[in-house]
Amino acid sequence: MTAGVPSNLVLRLATAAVGLPVIIGLLYWAPPGAFYGLVLLASLVGVRELLAMTHPGDRLAQAVGIAIAAVASLTVYFRSDDPRALLAVLVGVPL
Repeated sequence: MTAGVPSNLVLRLATAAVGLPVIIGLLYWAPPGAFYGLVLLASLVGVRELLAMTHPGDRLAQAVGIAIAAVASLTVYFRSDDPRALLAVLVGVPL
């Protein structure tokens, strides 16, 4: 370990010390849309990582994939009571 560089454990604990109160606050005191925003952001980061592995160097495909994931997530969140919207997501995303 290099002098002056914190260990991996210290970095993880510092991240948890900052992130845990934010997540608990979003879960219990914020409106439901705020927690969904955090979940959407984390999901889109995961989609970006997946597309960076499966489509390296193809920025257009990565952007389209992220946009499709965002639209699908927003549709399911805001239109979950409409079977036509859910069917469109179920059929449209794989295409």
